[in-house]
Amino acid sequence: MKKIIIFDFDGVLFPNPNSLHRHVLTNNSFSYVTRLVIESNGCIPEHFYENENSEGKKYVETFMNYYFSLKMPKIHKERLHTLSQKHILSILSYNIEDVIRSMLKFSDLGYLFDEILCLEKSIGNKTSAFEILAEHYNIRTSEMSFVTDTISDIKEAKNAQITDIYGVASDKSTKADLMKYLSENKIIEAYYNKIV
Repeated sequence: MKKIIIFDFDGVLFPNPNSLHRHVLTNNSFSYVTRLVIESNGCIPEHFYENENSEGKKYVETFMNYYFSLKMPKIHKERLHTLSQKHILSILSYNIEDVIRSMLKFSDLGYLFDEILCLEKSIGNKTSAFEILAEHYNIRTSEMSFVTDTISDIKEAKNAQITDIYGVASDKSTKADLMKYLSENKIIEAYYNKIV
């Protein structure tokens, strides 16, 4: 029987772009710039710069270079493809849905994920979102698997009675941090290598 594997997005499927969120554009939102950069394949139209100050231009150039560095290694894509053949893959994130869909399209990964649930839609916290996904797939939350890189996500998953939780070790949550909440065999230091 297929199980549901839920992935956090930032820091799990792609590196966390929080440093870029801190830059401010005068007239353009983060999601708009994401789509612009990705859909134009990095060729930013001249008119975009007309009303931007030098900080805005610097932001877009940094942003563009960042996203072009995100092409997922082939071995990681193959592992996700293998998992998608056996299981239902979903994404649960506090990120913006347009950003996620654009990045998945850019990396040719969109077809692998059955569901993208973003908390921008006022769902509440991730505990509530896990329950929504469980109801949608007609399963218990205890039958789900969850992959994240944050301690707060682990706590919310446990509050939802999810027991199969994987932690991705990173500079945000080190292996030592994760081991306070998860057993060592649930800590991933290479992409998805322990998920079955």
